[in-house]
Amino acid sequence: MQCSEFTVRHACGDETALLTRKFLDKMSNTLMRMHCVDYMPESGKCHDYFTSSATRTSSGRWKFS
Repeated sequence: MQCSEFTVRHACGDETALLTRKFLDKMSNTLMRMHCVDYMPESGKCHDYFTSSATRTSSGRWKFS
């Protein structure tokens, strides 16, 4: 994503680069949620990979201690 942001900034300026960054962040977040929903700790599919130290942050992401 940094490469895309850099390329857009160079060709189109800071404002367009910021818009691109926000768009790519939103799209990647949506794709990760769609793909990973089946593999959340409570799904039981990945029990061996998660420990009790995994907690969900207020933004809905997982934090590992």
